[in-house]
Amino acid sequence: MTKTAFFVTELGGGLGHFSRLNAMASIAREMGFRTVLVYCSRDLPDHLVSGWSFDSVLRGPDFPRLVKSPDMLNVGGLAGNLARVGLVDSETITSVVSGWHTLFREENPSVVVGDFSPYARISSLGRLPFVMVGSGYTLPTSNGLLPFELQPKKRDPKQVVERIVSQVNDALRNMGSGDIENAGQCLRGDQNLVACLPFLDPAANRDVSEYVGPMEALPKGTGTSTDGLNIYGYFHNLTPLDQAVLRNLLSLGCKVDLFCDADRTSGAEGVTVLDSPQTPTEIIQNYQMVTHQAGLGLSTMALLAGIPQLLSPKHTEGHMTALRLQEKGVGYVVSDEVTASRPGIGAHIKALNTPKTIKNIRETAISARGWVAAIDCRGRVFSALNELS
Repeated sequence: MTKTAFFVTELGGGLGHFSRLNAMASIAREMGFRTVLVYCSRDLPDHLVSGWSFDSVLRGPDFPRLVKSPDMLNVGGLAGNLARVGLVDSETITSVVSGWHTLFREENPSVVVGDFSPYARISSLGRLPFVMVGSGYTLPTSNGLLPFELQPKKRDPKQVVERIVSQVNDALRNMGSGDIENAGQCLRGDQNLVACLPFLDPAANRDVSEYVGPMEALPKGTGTSTDGLNIYGYFHNLTPLDQAVLRNLLSLGCKVDLFCDADRTSGAEGVTVLDSPQTPTEIIQNYQMVTHQAGLGLSTMALLAGIPQLLSPKHTEGHMTALRLQEKGVGYVVSDEVTASRPGIGAHIKALNTPKTIKNIRETAISARGWVAAIDCRGRVFSALNELS
């Protein structure tokens, strides 16, 4: 009898989350699994799954997207993410978990693979084996601590973390399931695969055996100098600051191709709007720089390809990733009207095109590629699926 494997993303709706699941589904198919993508976004863009390694697609249980209450506002980091999708209310948790239990009974999966999927994870406790894959930010360490940054006007998440644990346990006990000991268990599986480069992982003291590196195949070749700038832009949605960056890139003589998940207009006349995202090989062959919101997938690919980056982070993980890339000297962060202005963008481009910077970007790419080549990502994925199923 053919075994079924669920591939789930709840809080992650971007290309990076789906790419990781697709890479694992490809291996699961070779192992003889029926692969089922279960998505929980309000819509599923065709470009995310067209031609990928899923035998079928199901809609998962819905959950709140933005819980608004005084207790949940201004909480930074991952605790805030979990709170704002309802994991601080036992009635909401019970409803969503019940939906997952129904889906488990109807489809009878042998294993669940999740990416940033807290509801699916707590629903699987005591019922199904679970492999969690994610970035260093979305996959806490074994101590259960949630990464966060105390930004100005952001509250310490300690009280929210305690509430998550108490409300999840209230719901699970009432349903005859086991407890969690800490909030991090909502985002850790029976097996855990961290799909990022170690220096981009915000967590300290992680078990190094959990690293599998980027799931996608290494990009072929490396980038060229930034002369004659053709720039690729990728965003989930465009803010006025992003649009200002695009306009200023054009005013500096750059050619910009843009793909945006949410919009098919750029807000900047002269930008070429693409119907689908570019592959790593297409980016290397056609562009000398990327501008994006510092999502882990494109950040990693560009770094491995030796392509400079203009970074406009939108959320906590993006800010953490962007700062690490800037510290490495492979990109610059665009964070306000000054850095997004024509002089600011011009200064960034100039700084990224010096011989010293180009040499550093290429050497960083070579070093990172060496680390990835030494990691048996495929073998670790195979082992995790085989052991749990």
